[in-house]
Amino acid sequence: TIGPALIQIGDLWHAGAVTVAQEHLASNVLGSTLVHLLRLAQPADAARRIVLACFADEDHVLGLYGAGLRFASWGYRTLMLGANTPPAAVARVVDSLSPDLVGLSATMLVPPPRARELVDAYADACHSTPWVVGGEAAESMRQWIEDRGGLCLGRDIVGARQAIEKAVLAHKRKRAARKE
Repeated sequence: TIGPALIQIGDLWHAGAVTVAQEHLASNVLGSTLVHLLRLAQPADAARRIVLACFADEDHVLGLYGAGLRFASWGYRTLMLGANTPPAAVARVVDSLSPDLVGLSATMLVPPPRARELVDAYADACHSTPWVVGGEAAESMRQWIEDRGGLCLGRDIVGARQAIEKAVLAHKRKRAARKE
């Protein structure tokens, strides 16, 4: 499928077996496919919404589209903000749309002071909305993410889904209690 193909292309590029142009061409073809699949996969009767964005300074969106497909299969309608999304943009979307969840992608390692700054800014941007971070660089920020109330997603999809569902349900209950 697409995920393993992306990993193999990246590995080949790192090994010098494909050129930057070849890697970009393959990424664009696969990216276009993912965009169309995500559009088609949106659940018509979705009761839940997720905002998806890449960390600021992050240009790699293909994993984010793959995550969007996963969330669509779990019944979420996705709002894709895309690459290089600053925390202030996430805050505006959270304030205006009140999504059930915010998903962030971080694939490129960021120096620790900048990574900590971004984690804090995204935590503040999400307010009380549950938020998750996935991608290759997420693990390097796990402690900061969890200290600020976020979920760091690993490769355990079943465990991740359970943690996400628990966080979304708790948030929904808190919202309902505030309205009473």
